[in-house]
Amino acid sequence: MKRKILTVLLLAAVLLFSGCSAQDGGSGASPPASAQSSGISAKGAQEIPVDVDITEKMFVAQINDIYLNHQNYLGKTIRLEGMFKSTANLSTGDSYRFVYRNGPGCCGTDTMPGFEVKGDGNYPEDNAWVRATGVLEEYEEDGRPYFQLRLKELVVLDKRGQETVSQ
Repeated sequence: MKRKILTVLLLAAVLLFSGCSAQDGGSGASPPASAQSSGISAKGAQEIPVDVDITEKMFVAQINDIYLNHQNYLGKTIRLEGMFKSTANLSTGDSYRFVYRNGPGCCGTDTMPGFEVKGDGNYPEDNAWVRATGVLEEYEEDGRPYFQLRLKELVVLDKRGQETVSQ
C-alpha cells in the first residue's frame, strides 16, 4: 500500500509544475570531497559518465520529462541528488527505496519527485542526502509499469542540497 502511495505521489510530482511557495537555495555544485560511499559502487572513486544529470534548479521539470518521455530515457545513465527513503509493502514484505526531494504542492498534497532505486549493496539511513547514479529501467508489478534506477553508485554526501524544489 505504501508503495502505491509513494508511486502516486511521485507521479503527481511529475504532473505538477507550480506550488504554493518557492524557495531559493542550493548551488548545484559538485559533491564535496568528503562524500562517503554507501557501498554501492561499480567503479569506486572514478567518475561515472552520465547521460542525464538532474540539476537542483530544474529538478521537477527534468523528472517530469523523464516520466512523460520515458522511451527516450530507458537504458540511459541518470544522476540525481536527494533524500534517501526506504519503505516496505506490509502485505508482501517487499522493500522499496527512493531518492527524492519534496516537491510543489499545497494543502496536504505535496509531492515527492524522484526515482525508485535498486542496487546490490548496503543502503544508507532514511533521510540521508545522497547522490544516485544509475540506469533507468522499466519493470512491471501487479500488471502496472514502474520505473527505477539500477544503481551504479549511491554516495552519501555531507553537504545537503535544497530539500524542497519548485521547478
